[in-house]
Amino acid sequence: MAYRILIADDENKIIELIRKLGHWDELGIEIAAICNNGEEALNRIRELKPDIVLTDVKMPVCGGIQLIEKTIEAGISAHFIVLSGYRHFEYARSAIQLGVVDYLLKPLDEVQLNRTLEKTCRMIDAGRQRDLGSKQLEDYKKQDQRQARMRFLEVLAKGGLAETELPKSNEECNACYKTDFEFELYRCVYLTTNLDSLLGDGESLFSEKIQESLDELFALNYRYLAFTQRKGILLIINYGREKRGDVKQAISALYYSLKNLTEIYGNFLLNIGVSLEKDRVNKLGQAFEEANVAEWGRLILMGDKVLEYDVLKSLPRFEPADMLSAEQEAALSGYIKFFQTEAAGRSFAGLSKNAAQYNDFYPGDMRRFMDYLEALLFSVHASDLSGEELMAVRSELSFRYKKARNFQEVIKEFYLYLEEWLNIKLRLIQGGKNKPVDAAKKYIEAHYPEPLSLEIVADQIHLSPSYFSKLFKLETGKGFSEYLAGRRIEKSKELLLASDDSIRRIASAVGCQDDKYFSKLFKKQVGIKPSEYKRLYTGRAK
Repeated sequence: MAYRILIADDENKIIELIRKLGHWDELGIEIAAICNNGEEALNRIRELKPDIVLTDVKMPVCGGIQLIEKTIEAGISAHFIVLSGYRHFEYARSAIQLGVVDYLLKPLDEVQLNRTLEKTCRMIDAGRQRDLGSKQLEDYKKQDQRQARMRFLEVLAKGGLAETELPKSNEECNACYKTDFEFELYRCVYLTTNLDSLLGDGESLFSEKIQESLDELFALNYRYLAFTQRKGILLIINYGREKRGDVKQAISALYYSLKNLTEIYGNFLLNIGVSLEKDRVNKLGQAFEEANVAEWGRLILMGDKVLEYDVLKSLPRFEPADMLSAEQEAALSGYIKFFQTEAAGRSFAGLSKNAAQYNDFYPGDMRRFMDYLEALLFSVHASDLSGEELMAVRSELSFRYKKARNFQEVIKEFYLYLEEWLNIKLRLIQGGKNKPVDAAKKYIEAHYPEPLSLEIVADQIHLSPSYFSKLFKLETGKGFSEYLAGRRIEKSKELLLASDDSIRRIASAVGCQDDKYFSKLFKKQVGIKPSEYKRLYTGRAK
């Protein structure tokens, strides 16, 4: 049923007459509740929030007019139809002033009742369309803002080269990238933690704590913009000159606010890289680069703290060629091409030894060298390396680098991952590419309504959970849990359009026993709630 009605009258014979005369199935109206006095009706209205209330004007405890007034005071939106045997204008006038749909007189006429009910349904439909239109417009604006800000982030990622592409004023930047900058000074802050799985999950307590801390520390006195990714959070702070002395204190307060969560998450690592202050919006590319370099300063300053670019900027520099000669580069590329991991290991041992002399050099050059190494070695197999796979590789490497305490250990972590990646790649070539993953996908497709785990699926295709996890992410670009959740949401979308089952029943049908978690997951992936999705595409709500 598309509409729900509550009927309130102190005479049972009138209630039975209403039930008999109403064309409920034809109009798509469900009788949600029947009440014999106004107090009971008000309580049920608060509980059920029906679309329509058909009420007698004169009832014990609380009359129809009072019922309407109290419902409005409670902030509940309902369409009222008032019924009375009294031909007193003051009742009709009061009801009309409160915005009722119609005022029906006893004895009740079947034609008049159903004409009024039909009129009310059309009014509800029109209101839903307006609400949906407003919601769609709001969603479109939010999506447009997200897309514009992601373009902004892409430009910032070019570092100092971004200056020519960035607007020169706040007004231009706000118009182009949907930012809301207002003041004349800026800093970039880059926050990383080894709680990566929680950082990338918008539903986690850790993410909520970060957002709470940002709002508490920055929302009142500054403008701020935050970009959350698995590898870290980029924070852009925009502030006035009178606040420049307070910004560093607020950043330190952010660090200690999050470190207080050790009671929940244990002794996790947290680093916050801070750029120099900039006085023009088109210098934010430089600030972005500086914040990233400062965060890499953990390799020199022993990490787990607020790291200032200012104390790193004058360190000695080096070039990639200082670490790896052209001859060494060519040899290493050959080892990677032909899966000669032992020979590659010997090369990396020499590379790690060479890195020791640069452990106290500018950390930006360390990061630049690793970017160069990633591009060089993974491009060897570029013909069968998808964009998603390359992103997954770089995301995993950024996570592994956080284990390192110096530049030498970064080189080591890179090689350990490269070795794993090459071994998996070779097995795929030798065993027939994608067969284990294809089998896993088929099993998930057949069993997604059941309780599934990485271990269960790995056992079905006769692989160890650890190896299967890496293989699955390598081939799909997604982790097992992310892929399974995506398939369940896609199946739920089909059920929402094809049936009138409740959200709880649909959630259970696709393997989610917690309907609240299902609704959160659905909104996160689709952008709207399951009920809104159903109403948008079918005009029905359940």
